[in-house]
Amino acid sequence: MKHIVKQFNPRQCERPTGEQGAVLTIVAIVMVALLGFSGLVIDFGYSYTQKARMQALADSLALACGQFECVAQPPGENSALFSPLMATFSGQGQQQTVNVDPQTTCPGNSQAHLETQCTKVTIHRTWDTFFIRLFGISQLSTQASA
Repeated sequence: MKHIVKQFNPRQCERPTGEQGAVLTIVAIVMVALLGFSGLVIDFGYSYTQKARMQALADSLALACGQFECVAQPPGENSALFSPLMATFSGQGQQQTVNVDPQTTCPGNSQAHLETQCTKVTIHRTWDTFFIRLFGISQLSTQASA
């Protein structure tokens, strides 16, 4: 048997001249896409967290109004009751509105002769976004009620 040995030619290992820098371009495009998606995850994750915190605040205020008598709108006579709770949930760059309706008919109360009243608390919050400003969305808002 005769072995055929091919001679090594160093010119065959050289890179083609037209493809220099292609990897850098692809990496730059992928990095921009990854940063964009991570920004969306951060903003919408923060939105989910705000919604959960607002629901907890609405539940707390409704329970406080159930235990102590509340008037229609804070502040005012409710400020001593609401101030500690509101201070816990306030943040920089956030606008928040709290509506209290102490004369709401309880859900599921089909018997009109019963004078059962419930308190409904509705919270609306708007906050500044972090990364999705780049897409033209400077604020997000959500609402919770109890």
